[in-house]
Amino acid sequence: MKLKYYLRGLGIGIITTAFISSIANGVGDKSITTEQIIQRAKELGMVTQEEYNAVNSDLTDAKNDLKDIQKQISNEKEAVKESEPPTVEENKEDSATDHEKENSDNATSTETFIEGSASESITVTFNITPGMSSEAISKLLEEKGIIPDASEFNQYVIDTGNVNNLQIGEYEVKSGESYDTIMGKLTKSE
Repeated sequence: MKLKYYLRGLGIGIITTAFISSIANGVGDKSITTEQIIQRAKELGMVTQEEYNAVNSDLTDAKNDLKDIQKQISNEKEAVKESEPPTVEENKEDSATDHEKENSDNATSTETFIEGSASESITVTFNITPGMSSEAISKLLEEKGIIPDASEFNQYVIDTGNVNNLQIGEYEVKSGESYDTIMGKLTKSE
């Protein structure tokens, strides 16, 4: 008989525990629908694939429009440049360019020359210190009168891939030297 009471007590304990557990864990259907998931995603700033494709298409169209505008501006600049009479400096540059072509023996030159004649060039000494960026170095060269345009020289440094090759130290550079010559000194490849 005692076994009967033990089994009855055990059964009541299991039922009571199951009842309390179900209350504690929250009995009920807590699943959400697909629409509710989509709504919550939109609230969090997510977009659908269709919306993404539309924005991406608009961006591609805008990039193409920008390229077309840049080409148009470039063509207009060339047309204006061609319609203007050449200045004395341009005539000197054209003569120098013709002379360079004769001396190059059909070799392609990547040098960019700075305006001014050799008689006007001066030697300038300057220091490149640790932590100076190519932009800071370009501005220093412009301030010292070595180059006419810091942003143009900085772009040249970037285009030639020498941003990380610039060396610290003291340099002597003549105004009027080509960008290639200056770069050779600053990277100590000369």
